[in-house]
Amino acid sequence: MRINYNVIGNHNMYGNELEYEGREPELKDYLYVILKRKEVVAVTLIIIFLVSLIYSLLQVPVYRSSAVIEIKPEKIQIVDDLSGQTYYQTSLETLLNTQVRILKSRDLAKRVIYNTNISAEKKELLPSQQNNKKKNLPTNKEQNKNEPINLESFLLGSLEVNLIRGTRLIEVSFITADAKFSSKLANSWVENFINMSANLETLTSRNTSQFIAQQIGKIQNEIADKEARLRGLAQNSEIVIMDEKLNIAMKNLSQLNTSLFDAQSERINKESYYNKIKNSPPDSLPEVFNNPVIQNLENDYNKLERDSNEKSIIFKPQWPEMVRIKDQLQKAKEKLIQEKDKIYQNILDSAKAEYLSAIQKENKISAEFQQQKSEAMKLNADAVTYNALKVELENQKLLLDSLLKKRGESSISAEIQPQTAQNIRIIERANIPQSIFKPNIKINIFLSIIIGLMTGFAMAFFIDYIDDKVKSIEDIEHYIKLPLLGLIPLYTPGSHHRTKRKKKWAINFWAKTGLKTPLEAATRDGIPYLISHSNPKALVSEAFKVVRTSIMLTKDSNHPKCILITSTQPKEGKTFVATNLAITLSQVDKKVILLDCDLRNPMIHKIFKQDNSSGVSSLLLQQKKLSELIIPTPITNLSIMTAGHRAPRPAELLSLPAFKQLLDELKKQYDIIILDSPPIVPIADTSIIAPSADMTILVLLNEGTPRKSATLAINRLRSINCDIFGCMLNSVDFEGRSNYYYKYYNYSYYYGTQ
Repeated sequence: MRINYNVIGNHNMYGNELEYEGREPELKDYLYVILKRKEVVAVTLIIIFLVSLIYSLLQVPVYRSSAVIEIKPEKIQIVDDLSGQTYYQTSLETLLNTQVRILKSRDLAKRVIYNTNISAEKKELLPSQQNNKKKNLPTNKEQNKNEPINLESFLLGSLEVNLIRGTRLIEVSFITADAKFSSKLANSWVENFINMSANLETLTSRNTSQFIAQQIGKIQNEIADKEARLRGLAQNSEIVIMDEKLNIAMKNLSQLNTSLFDAQSERINKESYYNKIKNSPPDSLPEVFNNPVIQNLENDYNKLERDSNEKSIIFKPQWPEMVRIKDQLQKAKEKLIQEKDKIYQNILDSAKAEYLSAIQKENKISAEFQQQKSEAMKLNADAVTYNALKVELENQKLLLDSLLKKRGESSISAEIQPQTAQNIRIIERANIPQSIFKPNIKINIFLSIIIGLMTGFAMAFFIDYIDDKVKSIEDIEHYIKLPLLGLIPLYTPGSHHRTKRKKKWAINFWAKTGLKTPLEAATRDGIPYLISHSNPKALVSEAFKVVRTSIMLTKDSNHPKCILITSTQPKEGKTFVATNLAITLSQVDKKVILLDCDLRNPMIHKIFKQDNSSGVSSLLLQQKKLSELIIPTPITNLSIMTAGHRAPRPAELLSLPAFKQLLDELKKQYDIIILDSPPIVPIADTSIIAPSADMTILVLLNEGTPRKSATLAINRLRSINCDIFGCMLNSVDFEGRSNYYYKYYNYSYYYGTQ
C-alpha cells in the first residue's frame, strides 16, 4: 500500500509559515559562527601573539637618528633664449628623486668611510651583525678573517632616505645599535653629500666652459662655409634677374589659377544643367512649354478638343462630323508630341555641347596652369636655397655672439665657485636619540592581537564556509529538499530552567517505572532516552508532538501503520527519535510497538533494560514465536521487540519472507509500528526493509550530517520507490542561536514554565 503524504515542512506547530526563505544573514549569525569556532580563533590568536612576542624579544634594540636637508632647484646659465630668460634644468620632482638616488650611492658611502674614519670594529654596531650575535650565529668576521670587510654594504643597509611629501626636504636616517654612532653617521652623511655636490658643481662649470669653447670653434667654421656658399650661389644664378622672372611667373600662375577656378565652376554648372535636362521629361522644361510653336499647337489642340466636346452633346460618336473632328484631334496631339520631342532634343544637344566645351576649356587651362607651376617652382628653388642660407648665416652669427658672452661668464663662475653646494643646505642636524626605535614591543603586541583576531575570524568563517554539514533550516530547504517535520533541541545541562531539574525528572520517572536505580537509566549525552514520558512538557517532548501531529494529519483515509526511522550514518540519534516518537504516539491512545531492526548494533534492549538473547532475529530464524518476543513496557500502550542475538548475515535475514509476515501480523495487533533501522548509507539493511514500511522519516544530525551523505541517503531511498515523509533535524542548539531557531518554539518554552 502506498500513501501519498502531502506534508508542508515549512510551518511550525501553529501552522505559521517559517520566515527563513531568502533570509539575509544578521549580525547574530556572524557572532554565532565566531562563538562556534572560538577554539580556532583562540588558537590563531595565541600562535600569532607568541610568534610576534618571540620575534620582538629576539630583536636587538636599535636607535634611529635623522638629519634633514633642503634641495633648491638648480639653474642652467649656458644658453639663454632671445628674451633673456633663464630655465631650470629639470622639474623639481625629477631633481629630488635624483638627489635621493645620489644619497643612496656607493660613492657617497666610500667618501663617508674615508672622511669619517669608520673602523672595522664599528661594523659590529650595525643591526645585521648584532642580530647574528644574539642568535648565536657567526658574524662575517668570524666566518672568514681574511675576507675583506665591505663597509659600504653595511652602511647602505642601515640607511633610510625619505622625501617629506609636499616639500623640498629630504630626511636622512641611520639605524644602528649605538645611539651616538647613529647620530654621527647621519650628520657625516649629509655633510659629505653637500661637499660632493659642490665638487660636482665646480667640475660642471669647468666642463661647461670647455664645451662652450668647442661649440664656438664649430660655429665659426660653419659661418665661414655658409658665407662662401652664399657668394657662389649669388654669382652663378643671377639672383636679381631671377627674382624678376620669379615675380612674373608667380603673377601668371595666379592669373591661371583664377581662370582654372572659373573654368571649373563653369564646367560644374554646365554639367549640372545637362544632367537636369537629361533626367527631366519634356513637359517639365520651361524651354519647351514656353516655346511659341508649342503654345500655338496647344491652342489648336485645345480648340479642337472644345469643338469635339460641344458637338458630342448633339451628335453621336459615329456621325461623320464627329469622326472627322476626332481624326483632327488625334493628328494635332501627335504633332504636339513630336514638336515637344524635337525641341527637347535640341535643348539636350545644346546643353551637352556646352558641357563638353566647358570640359575642354577646363582641361586646357589646367594644362597651362601645371606648366606655369613647374616653371615657377624651378625658379623658386634657387631663390629658396639662397634665402635659407642667408637666414642660417644670420642665426649662426647670433648664436656665436651669445656663446662668446657665456664663455666669459662661465670662466668667471668657475674661478669664484664656492666650496659648498649653492642649492643644498642642512635644515636640521641629527641628535643623539634617547629612546629605542626597534623593537616596539607594545605596538607589536597590539598589532599581533589585532591581526590574530582578524586572521582567527577569517579562519572561522572559512572553516564554516567549507563545512558541508547540515546546520540550518536553509540547508534543508536548499540542499536536502525534504519537508522539515521538526527540530529536536540540543539538551545540555544548564540550558534555562528545563535542564536544571534534569536529574530530578529522571529520578521521578525511573521511580514510577520501577526500574532499578536512576543511575542505571539509559541516557544520550546526559539526556534520558525516554524524556517524552518523563517530562512531556519539555521542549524536546514538544518537538516530537509536532511530528506526531504531522503523521496523524496525513490526507490519506488510512493512517500509516508502519513507520521506518533511519539516518545517514551512525550516532545521528535515530534510536532516540524512534523511541520518543513511539512514546509520543502511544500518548494519544494508539497501540504502538517499537521494533529494533538494527541487527548489527541494537540499542532498544539497553534503553528498556531488557535481555537481548531473543528478538527479531530469533523470529526470522523461526526459533521463537511472536507472542514470546513482544515485551510490554511500563509506558501505557507501548510494547517493544528487541533485535535478538547478532546474526551472521543480517541483510539476508531481513530479506526473508518471514519479516514481511511479521509486519503483517503486527499490523493486525497494533495501530502503529515503529521500525528502528540501521543507517542507510553504510549498509544495505535499511534498503531491504524500507519498501515494507508505509512511511520513512530521515533523521539528520545538526552540524554532523554531511549534505552529500543526506543526498545519497535520499537518492537511495527513492531508488527503491520508498516514500519519504520528511526529515528531522536533531541536536539543534537553541541556546547558541536563540533568535534563529528558538522563536519557532516559544510556545513550548512558555508552556514548559507553567
